[in-house]
Amino acid sequence: MAPYNVSAYSTHNPPAPMNEQFQKTLDNCRVTPRCDGGKEYIRTKPLIQWMGATQPGQSASNAEILLYMVYGPTILPISAIRVCGKGDDPCAVVFSILLEIGLGHIIHKVAQEDIVDQSIPMSLADLKEHFQNIDKSEGVAYAKRFNEAQWKYRPLTFRWDVYKECPEQRIIPICRKQEIGRGGQARVYQIAVQADYVAERLQQNLPNDDSFFMDDEFGPCYQFALKTFEEANIAYFNDEKAAFDALKSNKGMIRYLASYGHRETRKVEKNNGESTDKTVTTKHILLEYGRFDLMKIFMYRLSPVISDEIETFWTSLIQIADALKGIHKIKTKNGDFAGWHNDIKPGNIIVVDGEYKLADPGFAKFQKSLETDRDAAPKILQDGMTQSYAAPECFASVPSARPEVTQSVDIWSVGCVLSMAATWVVLGFQGVYQFKIVRQKAVENFRNSAQHSSERTIEPGDFFHNGVDLLPEVKQWHQYVRSAARHTDYITRDILDFVEKNLLVPKNRMPAEKLYKGLQDVLLNCHKEFIPHDLEQLMETLGAIDEEAPSTPSGAHATQATPYSVRRKEKKPKMDNLEVPDLLKTAARFESVTKMTARRSPRLVPQDPPPPRVSGAGGFSNPSMVAPQPHPGQYPAFTNGYHQPMLNQPPAIALTQAPGQGPVPQQLLQRTSTFRTQRAQDFNSPEPQSVIQAREEFRDSRWFTKPTDAVLKAHFDKRDIVFLVDNSSSMAPYWEEATYVLETLVMKASPFDKNGMDLFFTLGPSENNLLNEKSESAFRKKMLLSRPHKRHHKLVTDMVRPIESIFDKYFNDIDERKRKGKKPKEQLTLIILTDGMWEGMSSSDEVYKYVQTLLKKLEKRDILGYKKRPVSIEFVQFGDDDNATERLRALDDDMEFKGHKDIIDHEQFSITGDVRKMLLGSFVPMMDKLNHHPESPPPMHSDTFGSIASSAAVGSTRNNRMSMPAGAAYGSHAHFGQHLGAIHELDSPTTARGDRSLTGSTGSSGSVGVGAGAQEKGSRLSFWR
Repeated sequence: MAPYNVSAYSTHNPPAPMNEQFQKTLDNCRVTPRCDGGKEYIRTKPLIQWMGATQPGQSASNAEILLYMVYGPTILPISAIRVCGKGDDPCAVVFSILLEIGLGHIIHKVAQEDIVDQSIPMSLADLKEHFQNIDKSEGVAYAKRFNEAQWKYRPLTFRWDVYKECPEQRIIPICRKQEIGRGGQARVYQIAVQADYVAERLQQNLPNDDSFFMDDEFGPCYQFALKTFEEANIAYFNDEKAAFDALKSNKGMIRYLASYGHRETRKVEKNNGESTDKTVTTKHILLEYGRFDLMKIFMYRLSPVISDEIETFWTSLIQIADALKGIHKIKTKNGDFAGWHNDIKPGNIIVVDGEYKLADPGFAKFQKSLETDRDAAPKILQDGMTQSYAAPECFASVPSARPEVTQSVDIWSVGCVLSMAATWVVLGFQGVYQFKIVRQKAVENFRNSAQHSSERTIEPGDFFHNGVDLLPEVKQWHQYVRSAARHTDYITRDILDFVEKNLLVPKNRMPAEKLYKGLQDVLLNCHKEFIPHDLEQLMETLGAIDEEAPSTPSGAHATQATPYSVRRKEKKPKMDNLEVPDLLKTAARFESVTKMTARRSPRLVPQDPPPPRVSGAGGFSNPSMVAPQPHPGQYPAFTNGYHQPMLNQPPAIALTQAPGQGPVPQQLLQRTSTFRTQRAQDFNSPEPQSVIQAREEFRDSRWFTKPTDAVLKAHFDKRDIVFLVDNSSSMAPYWEEATYVLETLVMKASPFDKNGMDLFFTLGPSENNLLNEKSESAFRKKMLLSRPHKRHHKLVTDMVRPIESIFDKYFNDIDERKRKGKKPKEQLTLIILTDGMWEGMSSSDEVYKYVQTLLKKLEKRDILGYKKRPVSIEFVQFGDDDNATERLRALDDDMEFKGHKDIIDHEQFSITGDVRKMLLGSFVPMMDKLNHHPESPPPMHSDTFGSIASSAAVGSTRNNRMSMPAGAAYGSHAHFGQHLGAIHELDSPTTARGDRSLTGSTGSSGSVGVGAGAQEKGSRLSFWR
């Protein structure tokens, strides 16, 4: 598409410089989707910002200069404030459209006709009427030109629980799209939508943080599943949307988010070979995106082995029974309804953020419960359902008839699913496939044994029954599975007993309201066994092997090839001259090993491990310290800002984070503190908890309630928590670590700050801040949006200004409450995440001096009198610049020697850093005194900052230390880090997952340099690039 030409239709031509700037801005705001059928559109948010901005050396905004250029040196008939203002009727977008079509000089008349940003897009008929009021002779032509241009400025915005009918011209802003499923009624796509076109309420209702990611090309995006129905299947769309409407409150169902209809013009070939245009209407349902269904789990995961893994899997899967209970009995304001899912099968059980959810209620039915029918089981005429998992009563004796069935048909289907899951747990996917063939042959034998056609109660298929009762071969298979179960499996045998007794029976199946409780009882009554101590190291090794396995085997991608993905053939490893098949991950392996690690006492931390051996190639040769490389068949797909793959990934049974939480950053496992981290043996002090252990604590409780930290609970009491994050350029190398730590601190502290926590940044617009927020996912999103990037101009921090601003608000709030006669809330902890460089200050002791002023102000107000430390400041330092470390140490240790109360603590972040100390160290004296850096110098009684030059003046003395490869964790996590290291790696923007060279040189940030691994990227063209 040719660049926009402002002067194409007008003699009112702006001079070249501003004309070029406007066209360049439009080019930067133009989005070209990377998917078939996607239409180009303009992002108006940055365009409006540019309009209202002022260029260096100018006093007028860009909009005002453009207005003078189109109107000439005269009194403007419309002001720039009217064009770009924040009132109800700004018209910056309309002005941009007029400039594009050469009619910028009539913006004042167009605005008078009430054609403003909020009123577009408008119909052509309305545009003709308005433009003819402006110009009788040219009005129709103007309207047509405006109509043709307006649509790309106003793509559809997806809104929570809203159906929108879109005309053909309306652009659907899907920037990436890939088909992931196809059925008889609809196709399912994975799509990416820029955050600008996902309304705020929809963003807030997204069920998990995996929906949000930072795309390298399109910036902040959300990913969804989109189910598309062709015109011939609109009746199915109506049924499915009605089902989702009825099941909105059921958390065990895949979540319906929005829907829309769209008219399209397509080329249709006639009988004579010629083509003609045909307008069709398609319907679309927007759903939360799930990466895997249960059948893919069976295919792409090794079955669990040890008791912990088996228990974790079953605990996860039985959640579908809880979801079914909510379908069978629905309470609404209009009365109670009985529901049927009508198509429960492995392919309709989706893993979303670590939870198994029921999906695809396309055949769901609902019936209002009447008082007169209270004792009778509700019934419907059977329609739909996948026959393999259908109950015997679903098959009528007369093929053309539709049998009447109760809700227990869903219970039979659940029994089929659990039977297949038990088979997979014991025998793996080959067993699942063999089981299918056994059932097919059993049905075939049953039909062949019938002496008369009337005795053939079932058609050929892989059913679990013979048309009347459970196949004897299925019972025999279950017995075979029981006999083959591992001695570590104390659950699967009992699950099969439960299924045969209560689910796969012809009559009197267990109702859904009792099913979930019954399955829970099976798990609770099973014998529990921990991993023997002498096998722990072996299990960690197996965990490391598991992490090296790809998410899906290479052959699994064959059906997903696209024009955007180029696959290259690589040699597979061999063993005894035989080609080795792809490694597969083991279900629940990671959870099991991390639980084992969490059970150890981390009180005493060993000294640093021995340095790695260096290979002849200049890289590390220690196999336990080599970052796992991606499998040859595994290519990156959906990526976020960290290049974290978001497609073709395993379900969360093997993730490193709990639902909605961020992945473990690779740098967290690479970087270590310059201080030794051995803790003093004070057995009266709380046991330290590292950031990894804190996340394990939440992950272990993922299926039940979130844990509350007893140590924090003992000290937090009506205390407000405010986070301040330094997002200067010098923090860029540590951003993944800072994001992960902030998210962890929020998770730990959220139960104690009832009105939510605040988040501020040292740089950037106030829109990036958060107020009264408790969701860790919201904090992570803001961190992604505020991430410092490499720029031509280095961004530096003046730390005094943001701290002063936070405490000015604190004092103002106290004064306001006093004026209203309310008791002032004086307890506040400010936690600052920073590298301590602060290069935006003229002298290095400005923060020190401000804190002294702050302390005097607190003392003057008697705020520090009635409690030890009602106000406190915690500095969490990233990096190891010597000057920065001493600057922060002095703030921590020297204030007492100036006669002030000690309200400041400093914790230098490392993998073994204590999360509790980061939260409590600034106001709990016992935590403040914990010796986390015994090699630090003693307090200086003179003004320490007087002898330290400013970072800006002296320059960074950051140690050029050697970074450990993935998994080189220190202390009690040494083995844990080896298998955790490469999980969901959050690389720097220049390095894709797994493409980090271990032979490159280390830079000042501690990251390993990019070598050959990065050079291979050119031949790994992902669909999403």
